[in-house]
Amino acid sequence: MWVQKKNVVQGSYEQVVRWAFGGSGAFTVLLQSPQFLGKTLTSWAKAWVCLIPWLLLWALFSHRVITNKEHRLEICLSGAVLLLAFLNVFCSDNARESYYSIIGFLSSGIIVFWTSLLLVRDEPQRHWFTRLCFLLLAVVVVVDGLFFLAQGGGSPYFVSLFTGNPIPEGTLIILLSLGPLGLMGDAETKWKAVGWLLLLLGFVLILLTERRGTVVAATVMLLAWVFHRQPRWGGVLLAGFLALAVILPFRGWAPFKPLDQNVPSHFNILHRLELYPFAWHVFRGHPLLGIGFRPHNLDSYLAGYQQHNKELANFASTVKEKTTLDNMYLTACVELGSLMTFVYVGLIGTIIVRYLRRIKLKSDLRRDEWVRLLPLVGLMVHSFTYDSLTYPQINWLFHAQLGILAGFQSPWQKGRDLDHFGKKFDDVGNLLKK
Repeated sequence: MWVQKKNVVQGSYEQVVRWAFGGSGAFTVLLQSPQFLGKTLTSWAKAWVCLIPWLLLWALFSHRVITNKEHRLEICLSGAVLLLAFLNVFCSDNARESYYSIIGFLSSGIIVFWTSLLLVRDEPQRHWFTRLCFLLLAVVVVVDGLFFLAQGGGSPYFVSLFTGNPIPEGTLIILLSLGPLGLMGDAETKWKAVGWLLLLLGFVLILLTERRGTVVAATVMLLAWVFHRQPRWGGVLLAGFLALAVILPFRGWAPFKPLDQNVPSHFNILHRLELYPFAWHVFRGHPLLGIGFRPHNLDSYLAGYQQHNKELANFASTVKEKTTLDNMYLTACVELGSLMTFVYVGLIGTIIVRYLRRIKLKSDLRRDEWVRLLPLVGLMVHSFTYDSLTYPQINWLFHAQLGILAGFQSPWQKGRDLDHFGKKFDDVGNLLKK
C-alpha cells in the first residue's frame, strides 16, 4: 500500500514538473515577443519562467545527474559555460547591459537544456515534447497567417508576431517543425494529414517572410532528408556543396563586385560581408573572454577599423544603428569570446555525436529518431544570417531539443530516475509511522 502511494506521488510530481516545463516553453515561445509581453517583463521575470521548472527538478535529482558517468562530460562542459558566462560579464565593456543580457541567455539556454536532459528521458516523454511542438506550431501558423491576411499582406513584417522580426520567425517555424516531423512515423492517417498541412503552411509563411536565409535553411533540411533516405543522391548533393565551399573563398569578393549598395537587398549582402573583417578587428582586442554579451557598443570599435570595402558608405552608420554582427557564430566569438564559444561548440558536438551513435545501435528507432536533427540543421544554417540564439524563443527551443538528444537512451530505467525522491518520501513515511 505504501509503495503504491509512493509511486502515485512520484508520478504526480513528475507530471507537475513536466507541465511546468511545457508551460514555460509555451509562455516563452508565444508571449515573450515585443508585440506581447516582451517589453513589459523585466529580465529576471523572464528568467524565472525558465528557472522554476529547473529548480523543481534540481532539489530532487541534481545528485543523480552530477554523479552519472554517462553524462559527466556534458555536465562539466555545461558548468564551464556557466562559469565563463559570468567571467564574460565581469570583463565586459558594458557590464550592466551584459549582465541583464546573459541572464536571459543562460535561463532560456543552459538551464532549459539541463531541465530537458532530466525530464524528457524516454520515448513517452519525447513523444509528449513532440506533441507540444506540434501544438505550438499550429498556434504560430494559424495566428501569423490570420494576422497577415487581416493586414492585407504586402509586408514580411506582418509575419513576425511571435519574435518581432520575420527572420527569427522563420527559424521559430523551422524548430517547431519537429512536431509534425516527429509524429509522421506513428500518427494516425488524419494526424499525418494535419502534420503535412502544418508543414506546408509553415513553408508558405517562410516564403512570405521574403528572407533568403530562411529559404536556404529549409532547403538544407530537405537535402539532409534526401541524404538520409537516398544516400547516393545525398552524397552527390553534399559533394556539390563542399565543392562550392572550397571554390568560393578562393574567388574572394569577385562574385559580389556587380552589387550596387544603393539597392537595399544588395546593400544587406555587402554589409554582412564587411562585418566579417570588422568582427575580426574587434575579436583581436578581446580574443579569450570577448567584449561581453550584447554590450551594444560595437560602434566604439569603428575608430580604429580600416574598412575593406571603401565604397560602402553607410557601413559605420548601420553598425551604430543595428549594433549587431548579423551572424550567431561571429557574435559568439566576438561577444562571448573564444573560450566560451569553444566549450559551447564542444558541448553541442559531443551531444550530437553521442546521439548519432545511440540511434545507430537502435536500428528500429533510427528511422524516427534521426528526424530530431533536421530542425537543428536548419537552425545552424540560418544562424549564419542573424544572431539566432539572442531571441529567447529560439534559444529555448534549441536547448530543449539539445537536452532531449543528450538524455536519449539514458542508462536509467523508468522508475529508478526518481530514487532520490523515493528515498525522501520513505523518510517522511517512516517519521509518520513513528
